[in-house]
Amino acid sequence: MKFLYFSILYFSFYSISFSQDAHINCTIFVDGKLPEGSAIYDSYFTYFDNMSNEIRIDFNYVIGEIQLNEKNSNSLHVLDPNDSICMNFSYRKYNGRTYTYSGKLKIIWLSYRYLIIRITNLNRKKGIYYFGYSTPDVSKKFISKEYDMFEEY
Repeated sequence: MKFLYFSILYFSFYSISFSQDAHINCTIFVDGKLPEGSAIYDSYFTYFDNMSNEIRIDFNYVIGEIQLNEKNSNSLHVLDPNDSICMNFSYRKYNGRTYTYSGKLKIIWLSYRYLIIRITNLNRKKGIYYFGYSTPDVSKKFISKEYDMFEEY
C-alpha cells in the first residue's frame, strides 16, 4: 500500500513539474558544427526593465532546444514581442577552451517554429565573431567567412 501511494505521489509530482517547463525550438551552430549537449552552459537572456534594471533569465540548452522553468517562461511572455533581448552563453570546446557569445534577438522569434543561431568565429584570440540567426520570418545575411549550413541546389 505504501508503495502504491508513493508511486502515485511520485508520478503526480513528476508530471506536474515536467509540464511547467517551456521548450523553445532552437539550434545553435558554432563554426558550422553542432556543439555537444553539455558544451553550452551558463546560458541566459538579459533585458532592461522600465527602470533600467538589467534582468537575467537563465535557461538550459540541449541540442535543438532551449528549456526554461515556468517562472522564467512567464517573465518572457509579459514582454512586448517586438522588443529585443540579449542571448548569452558559454561554449566549451572538446579541447577545454571556453568561449563566451552574446547576440540580440527579437522576443517574438522565440515563439517561431524554429530559431537557428549561427556563430562564426572571425578571430578567436580577440573574441571577434559573427552572430547570425535564421527564423521562418527573417534571416540575418550569411557572410563570406561563414560555414555552409545548407546545400545549394
